[in-house]
Amino acid sequence: AASDVYKRQVMALEIDGIHLTVREVDILAWLAKGQSNKQIARNLGISEGTVRAHLHNIQSKLKFSNRTRLAVWAVSNRIERLGASAALQDLGPRPSP
Repeated sequence: AASDVYKRQVMALEIDGIHLTVREVDILAWLAKGQSNKQIARNLGISEGTVRAHLHNIQSKLKFSNRTRLAVWAVSNRIERLGASAALQDLGPRPSP
């Protein structure tokens, strides 16, 4: 739906000049909560392979060598509070074109 597209565009994140997509932020948020790839996939309605691909991209962008370091970084930066699921509640109605 058009409103979903609007929500996704609003929620991208940039950290130190590194752009993370909405989906990457969502995955980091679930990772920060200690979720496995399988649980993340189930929560987001995507495949485990897609979760692995996103995690690989995130690790490359942020230059982390493994999942554990990425998870520690996500927790220390409170990424779990930035997941689109939580943040979308605060957006309010979509502006008129």
